[in-house]
This record gives sequence, structure tokens and C-alpha cells, in this order.
Amino acid sequence: MGPGMTALEIKGSIHCGPECARLEKQVDELILARETRVILDMAGVTHMDSAAIGALVRCLTKLKKAGGGLQILLIGGDRMAATPLTLIHVLISVIGLLTGAVMLLGFLNNKRLDGWNAAFLATTVLTSVTGYFFPFHKLLPSHILGAISLVALAIAIFARYAKQMARGWRRTYVIFAMLAFYLNAFVLVAQLFMKVPALHALAPTQSEPPFAITQVILLIFFLAVSILAAVRFRESATISA
Repeated sequence: MGPGMTALEIKGSIHCGPECARLEKQVDELILARETRVILDMAGVTHMDSAAIGALVRCLTKLKKAGGGLQILLIGGDRMAATPLTLIHVLISVIGLLTGAVMLLGFLNNKRLDGWNAAFLATTVLTSVTGYFFPFHKLLPSHILGAISLVALAIAIFARYAKQMARGWRRTYVIFAMLAFYLNAFVLVAQLFMKVPALHALAPTQSEPPFAITQVILLIFFLAVSILAAVRFRESATISA
């Protein structure tokens, strides 16, 4: 191997969080050591999520700016097979967020919006469920959030369809539907800090103040609109699609 060229071997499952931060730290150290031509041997990788792909893009960008480059070797069938699942998972998540926003507007304007609510519940359930389809070797924060979301969604579905949102079940539905919506938004913010270079620079490990402040603001916003939604979404809500 020529001067300035380094091979890195990556094994196992690469998810958002410590694994991505570790890879980027290794690349940063190589750049400081003027080892700017990097080869990633990924034959042992069993799964990469969308955040890991974003980390690879950032590594490539850094190495290019340093006058080097990045080559990826031995990407096998397992990684390629996971790609469609990742795309489907992301697409469903986006639909869940959009339909959740419409659902919230319905709450605030005292409209049932049955079709939009059904779409939100279905896509948000699928978002959490498909998250468990990715190979993993240990319990991750995303799995815990997914479990909490599924419990909240189960209560929301029971309140809306089994109890027909009668009396106190209407408010129960709003609270738990908004909890599931909030968890989706929480993950969105985390993903943005992982993938958007300007945000990632502010909080590379997501333990820095900018990330924490953003999440606190998001939590306060959802608490405020959830309380408002629970108050405004009354028994006399207009029935619409």
C-alpha cells in the first residue's frame, strides 16, 4: 500500500450513534496524520442504516477536501438487500410525519379527519415495526423508542376505534396519538443532526448542547400543542376525510 493510503476494516452492524461517530473520528485522525486515501473493507458489515450512509458521505467529503479519497470494497449481498428496506422505512416515516401534521391541524380545528388519522396510525405503526426488521446484535435506543411508540399507538387505536372516542377516551386518543407523533419528530431531529453537515458539526455525538436544546424546544412545543389539541378537540368535532 502506497504512502498516504490506509485500509480500515469495518465489521458488524453500523447504526446511528456511537458506531457512526467512531468511524468519523477515525477518518478525522487519519486526515490529521495526512493519511487521506482511505479504503473501507466492509465485507464484515451485516447492516447499515441511513445514518451510517450519511456518515460515509461526510467522511468522503472530508477526505476530498483534504486532497484524498475514499474507496469501499467488498460490499456483499446483505448490505444491498437491506437498502430497499431502508428506503421503505424512511418513506413510511416521512408519510407518518406529514399525516401527523394534518392530524394535529384537525385537532386544533376540532375536525375528526378520519382518513388522515387512519393514515397516520397505519404509517406510524409500520415505521416502528419495520425498524425491528433490520439486523441487530444489541438493544438500541431506536428499539426502545419504537416499543414506546407501539404502546402509545395501541392505546390510541383502542381509544379511537374500540371506544369510539366517547367521553374521556377522546382526550386519551389525542394524548397518545400526539405522543407517537412526538417520538417520530424526535427521531427526525436526531437524523437531521446525523446527516446534515452543518448540524452534525454542532453536535457530532448528539451529546452537545445544540442537540439537547433543540430536543428540549421540540418537547416544549409538543407539550403545548398537545394540551391545546386535547382542549379543542371536543365531542362536537366536524366529521371529514
